[in-house]
Amino acid sequence: MQLPDHLARLHPPSAADLEVILAQQVEKARKAQFYQRRLAPKVHFGELPPTTKDDLRSGYPFGFLAVPLKEVATYHESSGTTGTPSMSFYTTHEWQELGLRFDRKPSEIVADDVFLIRIPYAFVVAGMLADACGRQKRATVIAGDNRTLAAPPSRAARVVKDLNVTKTWSTPTEVLLIAAALMAQGHDPARDAPNLRNIFLGGEALPPAKQQFISQSWGGADVAQEFGCTEAGSLAGTWPDGTLRWWSDIALAEVLCDDGKIRRNGTGQLLITPLLREATPLLRYETGDRVTLTNSDGTEFPIITFHGRGPALPGGLTAGGVEQAFYDALTPGELLFWRAAVNEPKVSVEIEPAPGVSASPARRTDIGEAMAEALGRPVEVAEVPKGTLVDPAILDAKADAMKPSRVFAAGQPWDSARIRA
Repeated sequence: MQLPDHLARLHPPSAADLEVILAQQVEKARKAQFYQRRLAPKVHFGELPPTTKDDLRSGYPFGFLAVPLKEVATYHESSGTTGTPSMSFYTTHEWQELGLRFDRKPSEIVADDVFLIRIPYAFVVAGMLADACGRQKRATVIAGDNRTLAAPPSRAARVVKDLNVTKTWSTPTEVLLIAAALMAQGHDPARDAPNLRNIFLGGEALPPAKQQFISQSWGGADVAQEFGCTEAGSLAGTWPDGTLRWWSDIALAEVLCDDGKIRRNGTGQLLITPLLREATPLLRYETGDRVTLTNSDGTEFPIITFHGRGPALPGGLTAGGVEQAFYDALTPGELLFWRAAVNEPKVSVEIEPAPGVSASPARRTDIGEAMAEALGRPVEVAEVPKGTLVDPAILDAKADAMKPSRVFAAGQPWDSARIRA
């Protein structure tokens, strides 16, 4: 396969060089309080146990910081169900590489692009790394953070259409919300946003049927997947052949298999060791993702398949498998927001059609039967009232800001004094 120049020049370290780099990362990690306590004086990387999310949280705020605070450029955190954040620090030197790493897509970001970033900026790294990449590549960057009341999907939809956006970066759910907002405004995303040709997605599972559905919803736009985490930045992305490839020049990927052994191929819990980290080195960090890792085709960048997070589902089902079955059952443009409860002996699915989309009883039966055939168990599909899954206000909101008012003239909206959650 002929690779684009920006991908063809990437090469992971040799096996010998990798061992040297891993030893160097172990020594960098020793500068952090957590690893000072954990690491024996002369320990080999292969002897190390996983570093868990609980370990990372237990080190809040500075237990994993391996450089003086004055060398830190940015601080980030993500929060789990405990509410205790897992934290990460980055130096200015790390940021020079982080931004350009985001551009490892089949289609590069170029100066002619209008690039909408519709993913969080606050605390996490996802928005900032795309922003850094876009500015480094001299694109027109639109900072459309999706975790602010000042930028509901209705506003993002207007920008996509009016500013001729060419590329977006978001979660799969968010790009479907933007499509729904356009539909609520009387537009067809496939017809009325013709300049949007590249959709970059991350943060959620993206089985093939969902990826195809999103592409069709936007008139055949190319969809590329990105995997990363706040603790390490971008780690894997879509290859020109459509597979998801691990960036083995950036981080070592291993799997903690069900038999308790750690391997560099196979199925299990993903362990990552970033090779370039300075401020917050991590050794065999357990991300919480169940994956299959293989380089059976002999390529330098292994294929990684994500099976999802969360609790085990009955009957060996996976969250990704349920999503695949759902989107496989839909027709192009049939945008339905949904949720599913997987129980014995059946799967219960609730749907809420997007504006302009209907789901008759007969159509719901068809979707259920198609999913049942794919999943090997009965599936019941029910429609829920409008607003159950998506607040209609975010699809057609006209307000562009959330700044509260205090003093009013006659006829001004009195409710705008309210500070919203």
